[in-house]
Amino acid sequence: MIALLLLSSRTVVHDKFMKKLHPIWILFIGVMGLSLFNALSPRGGLFLGDKNSSEFRAEQLTQTAFAIKAQDPTHSEESVALLKEALMLRENELGKNHPAVADSLNNLAELHHDRQEYALALPLYERALSIHEATLDENHSNIAAVLNNLAELYRDQGDYSTALPFYERAIAIGEVAMGEYGDATIALVLNNFALWHYDQAEYEAALPLAQRALSISQAAHGESDITVGLIAHTLAVIYQAQENYAAALPFQERALKIAEYIYGKKNLIKCAKEFHIAEQHKAQGNDAAARLLYERVLSIQDGSLAEDDPEIVKTLKPLAMIYQKQGNDAAARPLLERIRLIEQSE
Repeated sequence: MIALLLLSSRTVVHDKFMKKLHPIWILFIGVMGLSLFNALSPRGGLFLGDKNSSEFRAEQLTQTAFAIKAQDPTHSEESVALLKEALMLRENELGKNHPAVADSLNNLAELHHDRQEYALALPLYERALSIHEATLDENHSNIAAVLNNLAELYRDQGDYSTALPFYERAIAIGEVAMGEYGDATIALVLNNFALWHYDQAEYEAALPLAQRALSISQAAHGESDITVGLIAHTLAVIYQAQENYAAALPFQERALKIAEYIYGKKNLIKCAKEFHIAEQHKAQGNDAAARLLYERVLSIQDGSLAEDDPEIVKTLKPLAMIYQKQGNDAAARPLLERIRLIEQSE
C-alpha cells in the first residue's frame, strides 16, 4: 500500500498492482508518503506554532508515527498509539468537531487501513468526512481526500461498486479545487481511479486517467517530484499489463531517474527500479540490456542485504538464466549454487 498523507490524502495500491512491485519499491512508497506529508501539508510540513501547545504536540506525534511506519512497518502498533494520543490531544483542546480532529481521525484510519483492519478504519474515515462536510466549504480538497480514502478502503476489499461514487465525487470536488493543494489531491485521486480500472483489467479506461494525473502532477510540482515518479510507475504497469513493453519502458526509466534524483544512485530504491526495467528488457528479448541491469541490481543488493536474503534470489534466477542462454555456464554456476543455498536456509 501507499500512504500519502498530504491534506490527509491517501493513495493506495491494490494487491493485484502490488504484485507488480518489487518489495523494496514498496519501502520507497512508505518513505515517499512521509516526504509528501511534510512537503504538502497545509501547515507546510513541520508545525511552527506555540511549542507548548497541544496542537504542536499532536503534530509532532503524527509525524513521528508516520516516520516510524515508513522506517519499520512492523512497529505499526507504536504508530497507532501515537496517533491515538494525537487525536485525544486535539479533541481535548479543540473540541470533537474541529477540522484538525478530522485530520487525526483520517490519519488513524489510514494506519488501520494499512493494517487491513477495515472495520476499525471505516467509522474513523466516516467521522472525518462528517466533520469536514460540516465545517469546510463543500468543494474543499480535504473533503475530496477523505472521499478518496473511503473509495480506497472499499477497493481494497474488492467492493468496486461501492467505491465508485466516492471516486466520482472526489474527482468532481478536485476539479473545482484545482490550484493551491487541490491540484495535488486530484492527481492522486485520478491515479487511484486509474488503478481501480486496472484492478478490473479495464486498461483502456485506466490509461487516460493516469496520463491526466501525470500531466497535472508535472504542472503542479515539476518533472522530478516524487508523485510524478509514482504516477509514471503506474503508467508503466498499465502498459505492461497490455504487453506494450516498448511504451512501458520509458515511464519506468523516468521513475528510476526521479528516484535517483531524490535518493541518490546507490541504494535499494534504485535497485528496485532497475529490477523492473531489467524485467521489461527481458520480456522484449533484449538479454544484453537486461543482464547489465540485473548485474547492477545484484551489486546493490549484495552491499545492502544479508547474503542469504530471499529477495536476492529474484535477481539471481533471471541473471543465471541469461548467462546460460548466452552460453556462459561458468558465470551461471556460482549463481545457481547461491540460489540453492539460500533456498535451503529458508
